Amino acid sequence: LFRSLAYGVVMLLKCKVSLSSLQLHVLPTLMNRAVLVATIPIGGHELRVATVHLESLNNTEVRKQQLQRIFELLHGVGKEDDSYTAMLMGDMNFDDGAPEDAVVEQAGFLDCWRSFAAGTQEASGCTMPFDDVSGRPTRIDRIFLRQVLGSGAAWRLLPQSMQRLGTEPL
Repeated sequence: LFRSLAYGVVMLLKCKVSLSSLQLHVLPTLMNRAVLVATIPIGGHELRVATVHLESLNNTEVRKQQLQRIFELLHGVGKEDDSYTAMLMGDMNFDDGAPEDAVVEQAGFLDCWRSFAAGTQEASGCTMPFDDVSGRPTRIDRIFLRQVLGSGAAWRLLPQSMQRLGTEPL
């Protein structure tokens, strides 16, 4: 299985972080893509964190299928409880306003960069200086967050800030 995955994914964690699970799931793909999902127990609750490198090129429908599968995995297939917190991050291979955004929003996830950087000097958040097709700067490396909503939420993940790394030459 692992040898056949041409595009690997990695997740770096501090040694002090305990995991209740870490699983690699093969996605619907034409390019051997997978998602790595970690479940982190925090104060009697679960934070589900996933990292992925979605299908590239002109494969919008495949990316939509991949996102739907990832959101099923993060929710927990067959679970009725909708009160979970999750993060999805990685190379999404789509930018703001792409059709895939509708799948993200329908699953209840929000774009962290859009939430934090709106109206700032870094508003575009471009992570790819030149798109392979359009030649324009684009933001394909993204972080999505799903919060437990409502007053019954026992806890909330509250990101405080975001910044792009690796913007300066070494």
